[in-house]
Amino acid sequence: MKAIHHLQLRSNCLYLGGEGNNAEKLSGGFYDHTFIPEFAGEYFRHKYFAITYILKGHGVFKDHCARSFDYREGDLVFRHADTPFFMSKCFREDGWLEFSAALPQSLSDALLAAGVLRKDLTFLSPGISPALLGMAEAYTDSLFCVNKNAGAAQAYAAILNFLDELARSTAPENFAGTPKEMGQLEQVRQLLDDVSDTTPLPLLARRIGMGYENFRKSFRRRFGLSPQEYRIQRRLDQADALLRHTRLSIKEIAGRLGYSDITAFSRQYRKFRRVPPSSGRDALPPAAGAAAFPGVPGR
Repeated sequence: MKAIHHLQLRSNCLYLGGEGNNAEKLSGGFYDHTFIPEFAGEYFRHKYFAITYILKGHGVFKDHCARSFDYREGDLVFRHADTPFFMSKCFREDGWLEFSAALPQSLSDALLAAGVLRKDLTFLSPGISPALLGMAEAYTDSLFCVNKNAGAAQAYAAILNFLDELARSTAPENFAGTPKEMGQLEQVRQLLDDVSDTTPLPLLARRIGMGYENFRKSFRRRFGLSPQEYRIQRRLDQADALLRHTRLSIKEIAGRLGYSDITAFSRQYRKFRRVPPSSGRDALPPAAGAAAFPGVPGR
């Protein structure tokens, strides 16, 4: 954690383009446990786009897509404007530390339109990066500029550099693992492709000789999804194919995909697809179904 020892606790806020409720907020800085309370979490909805980079502490983040993430040091969350989110915060023995930036919704709308941001992108694991910390410090410095307009321009430039470095460092093709690590992660990915396998992820990590937290973050850096997200996505993709192209019942599909029962399958399918499994079932003609999905016998 040497990279964070030099950081100064400071923050500031600029109000732009109006007065009172019409003004847009540009704020942020480095915050510790003396500013941010430890709490079990509740749901919020903000009128601005926010970035939080966790430097000390851990907790749970739930986004507007109903996804849940266990975050640790080196993880980063995006909270999109006017969307609900839940965030608990648990301090280490030596406290809490984060970098946060609150940006005007007009900026986040422009970044979404340009494809720099995606509304479904809410969590990344860049690790503790000196490059990102340097850009976070530059952003914070700009908020203390005497000339507000010049400070805002510098802040925008710094946060765009931050987002560019974040995209570069977390791109799956830029995962800087050793050949051994790459082979280990590919081995687990192939195991997760077996959608009927229910081996606990910590056990899979132990089998390849990696600690779970290192495994989880390395897998996300390599493939763009956490191991759990990858497993869920593969299961649901297979579920969609079975629902469309076979005459298997929903209960049989749940069993084939490794779910404990139809309720667990239906709950997860509805959570991620936003519709019940039955809505994914196309009308099948008589005696059809199995042939459209090789290797899966029909009823």
